[in-house]
Amino acid sequence: MIAKSLVLFDEGNTPACREELERFLASYSQDARAKRVEETVSLIDRHLELPRKSPALAGTLSAVIPGSGQVYAEHYGDGVTSFIVNGLFIAGTIVAIRQENYPVAAIVGGIGLPFYIGNIYGAANAATKWNVGVKKTLRGEIVLGLDIEY
Repeated sequence: MIAKSLVLFDEGNTPACREELERFLASYSQDARAKRVEETVSLIDRHLELPRKSPALAGTLSAVIPGSGQVYAEHYGDGVTSFIVNGLFIAGTIVAIRQENYPVAAIVGGIGLPFYIGNIYGAANAATKWNVGVKKTLRGEIVLGLDIEY
């Protein structure tokens, strides 16, 4: 029952995970692990309150201001790098247009466009990784609480 609850947690089925642990408590209330399982149930309840970063918001932020989505997802170095790289491409394109050097503007803008799109994708990915990291930390606490050995 205990191992099954961890599998259910990994699958994202938190209610079934909690049910499985409660079933264990109902069936084996005198078991030496019962106290730890009770504490683990409260950890699982905490899963519902975990902070989350929205990949859509991160991507939107980076679409408006390159790098801001990475900063939102707490990937500060990536955010600064994205801001500088995309800023240079944007500035280069604007300068070329102002000088009426349209072929250079097209080349610089064309080279910069994949960096801009990558910035948006990278921000959404950074938010997703942040969410996975938070869940992984909680999972580690649950494994310790359940005293599961591999």
